[in-house]
Amino acid sequence: MDGRPSAEAADVPCPMYLDPYRSEDEVPVEHLRTQLAAWGVKNVDYHRFLGDAGTRNIVLRTSRNILATVHDFRGLDRGTDNTGHRTIRLHANPFADMDNAFYSALWANFMLRNPSTRQDRAEQVQFLPMILERFERLFPMDANLIERYICPTFRNVASADQWELFETLRVVRAGDSMPKQIRSRDSSASMDRVKFQVGQIFQHKRYGYTAVVIGWDLECSMNSEWMAHNQIDRLDRGRHQSFYHAL
Repeated sequence: MDGRPSAEAADVPCPMYLDPYRSEDEVPVEHLRTQLAAWGVKNVDYHRFLGDAGTRNIVLRTSRNILATVHDFRGLDRGTDNTGHRTIRLHANPFADMDNAFYSALWANFMLRNPSTRQDRAEQVQFLPMILERFERLFPMDANLIERYICPTFRNVASADQWELFETLRVVRAGDSMPKQIRSRDSSASMDRVKFQVGQIFQHKRYGYTAVVIGWDLECSMNSEWMAHNQIDRLDRGRHQSFYHAL
């Protein structure tokens, strides 16, 4: 991980243990064995916990941790800053976005479970309502994903949920096909209200990350539901100020 050769022989597999919730460093296996012993696990059973884990299992385990973390923070009403904005304070990622993290973890659980087993199929289905609710409210740009991976699960099923899903997709597609209004950006009035320009690099005052401006709007161009969810009107100048797209 640090780019230096491993102390192990080249022909011997060298497993790596990580705990991304607490540290960026590799976790020594001796620490894990000490933990297992404290939990009452016998030496002969260590391999069940310290054996190789496939990529699919690692992603599923991580996504379950994300879902549990977000659920706990929401339940305890923690993870908010003094302006009321929700954040998850995790190691090395203090500006993690709760909605994006939760949404991506839902997709990971839905996509990577094995639908051939009854238990995985049942657990996979339980994520559908949460994915669809967030797709309609916050992530309409994911219509392609919904059509490709979720719509097939509704085949041969006549229900109100199926009708609502396809109606939502129809509305999203209709909105995408409508010509967008062209607004001039080179007027002196617009330039006076835009503090940062495309290509300018900045550091966020609240979250500390570094990004580059890739676009801007004179005012918030999102719908009222999105603005209410993200508490835009609590900002000093609310929705009537320039908003930036950053990478």
